[in-house]
Amino acid sequence: MYRTKRLILEAYDAMAAAIATDQEYRSPFEAMPTCPRNVISRRYRWQHE
Repeated sequence: MYRTKRLILEAYDAMAAAIATDQEYRSPFEAMPTCPRNVISRRYRWQHE
């Protein structure tokens, strides 16, 4: 089995188990990094609209 497929199926099984036991699901995957300038500019626009 491909590694990507295995990771996705494991995450899906963990989500299903969290739903069945009424617990919070925490993703094992890291969020993609973003450019700090984009975060700052979005935050600035949101606060100054």
